[in-house]
Amino acid sequence: MKNFAFLVAGLLLAGSASAQMTKQQSGVYVGIDGGLANTAKDNSLSSSTSQRTNTGFLRGSVGYQFTPNWALEAGYFSTGDFKIEGRSMGQTHSSTVSAKGFDLSGLYKFDNGIFLKAGWHHSTRSASGSSRAGNTVVRRWTFSDSGSGYLLGAGYEFDLSPNASVNVAYTRMQKVAASDGGLNLIGVGMKYRF
Repeated sequence: MKNFAFLVAGLLLAGSASAQMTKQQSGVYVGIDGGLANTAKDNSLSSSTSQRTNTGFLRGSVGYQFTPNWALEAGYFSTGDFKIEGRSMGQTHSSTVSAKGFDLSGLYKFDNGIFLKAGWHHSTRSASGSSRAGNTVVRRWTFSDSGSGYLLGAGYEFDLSPNASVNVAYTRMQKVAASDGGLNLIGVGMKYRF
């Protein structure tokens, strides 16, 4: 049984090495990522306030691989809704916040598949909410702002074939929209090289 496990592991490594050696060295690629978006809790709110700080995200990208190690990538991302609910002065308050935007980053990929990225993003934060007294809506509001910040990330990319790969990555976007807050993106993705 041990020999069989070693044989399977050896075949997988050989297949991976073969895909790594024959993959496209330069050119255009497209990708799609998705996963978990996370933001920090707002500690200025009362302890009776409920905050959902996790939601999903999707991101599409297009890039150019200059060398086996260096690439430049542009992307568009969009998150689901972060939610805040609470009570004060006899009223129930609820709001949702989402973010979307563009990013541009440089990527450096090591020969073992690990990659690092750094870049810039421009994002828009959209929020809406309401205050209710019983079943009566007392107030409704919407809010939107935009801004730019930097991003840093790391991940691992595994080549499935000379043209296709899968990855897992973490990206930190600092200063989302006009806020000082950040956004953590943890996701999986696919990339196709032309």
